[in-house]
Amino acid sequence: MKVMIDPKHLQKGMYVAELDRPWLESPFLFQGFRITNIDELEQLDNICEYVFVDPEKSAIPVPSNLSAIPMRSKVNRVKTSIYIKPTPKFETTFEQEYPKAREMYNLSKDNVTNIFGDVRLGRSLDVAEVKYTVTSMVDSIVRHPDAMMLLATLQDKSNQAVTHAVNVCTLAITFGRFLGFEKKELTELGMGALLHDIGETKIPKEILENFSNCNSDDIKTFQDHTTFGAAILHNTKGLPDSVIAIARDHHERANGSGYPQSLSVEQLDIFTMIVAISDVYDNVTTGMYGKPPVPCTETLKNIYVWREDLFD
Repeated sequence: MKVMIDPKHLQKGMYVAELDRPWLESPFLFQGFRITNIDELEQLDNICEYVFVDPEKSAIPVPSNLSAIPMRSKVNRVKTSIYIKPTPKFETTFEQEYPKAREMYNLSKDNVTNIFGDVRLGRSLDVAEVKYTVTSMVDSIVRHPDAMMLLATLQDKSNQAVTHAVNVCTLAITFGRFLGFEKKELTELGMGALLHDIGETKIPKEILENFSNCNSDDIKTFQDHTTFGAAILHNTKGLPDSVIAIARDHHERANGSGYPQSLSVEQLDIFTMIVAISDVYDNVTTGMYGKPPVPCTETLKNIYVWREDLFD
């Protein structure tokens, strides 16, 4: 199990398996190496904010309590009233929009497959591709959201992580459209929604594929996907702070019972809360992590009941 470590805590003998950036952007010749001298420690500290160490390949013990990533300070959210405006009217009919939406939905899944695959292999996140994908989805949802929403209900189990990312993005943008968000705001919200689980690319596949049988240590490892995701996005140029916050905070809950920082509702912005609700809705209705799917009416009823404790 790889451990994410601040370079200041690295020691000679530790095996660096991954960097927080592509290897080709680093001065190191080999993709994965054991630290043998002070120069390597200084280079890692100078160019990286975090690295992944493999304890099994290290020549010395690697304490698990070293795993950390700097978190942004807890700040009060912007008032939601500045965003919420009247819901715009449909610009086209469902019949006119559906063929365009279907093409866009399928293209979005292909793009997200490539985006997640690149990050899993340690390559840079393609921000231009993310923005193009989300902008195209926003355009369709602004014209008539029901087309993309229908496609989001026709579940594809072949690549659950990708389908979930696109569906949460669709739900979040549609939610934002209902609240009267401008296109710029919808795009920012959509980018955060599409990338909210990008940190799962750093979680072992055996945990993701057998989540229902995970022990407490596995669950803690899974929860680290929020800080992994924030770290990946923090080191990617061209992303708004809200996108990073969504990846880090979408498992926070209004009553402070969430993770990773146990934030309260006053410390969560509206974009993060919209993605949190959309994420739960899609997870519950599709039956992710080995659980049976719950009908949408029952799911919405539960979300409404949870509104004071878990959501806004």
